[in-house]
Amino acid sequence: MYEIVEVTQRCKFRKYFDVDDVESLLLKIKVRSIFIDVTIQINVCRNSKDNFLLFLSADGNATQLLTGDRDLLIIKIKECQYFNYL
Repeated sequence: MYEIVEVTQRCKFRKYFDVDDVESLLLKIKVRSIFIDVTIQINVCRNSKDNFLLFLSADGNATQLLTGDRDLLIIKIKECQYFNYL
């Protein structure tokens, strides 16, 4: 959610995003979302910025992680049980 605010407030994007629309979007996301406290901290991705998706999937007991990100696909994790192993 912080990233949405940060990106929409950048000079090059600010003209495209009305503050009220962004606040409305954030409220809709908050009402429909489950927020997960991420506790796992491991470094398995080639791009360390992608690790959070694995942490979130593991701590959220996700059954699937759909991605086209090559740094995540190269790991070839097939089951979330793998997270328990790490």
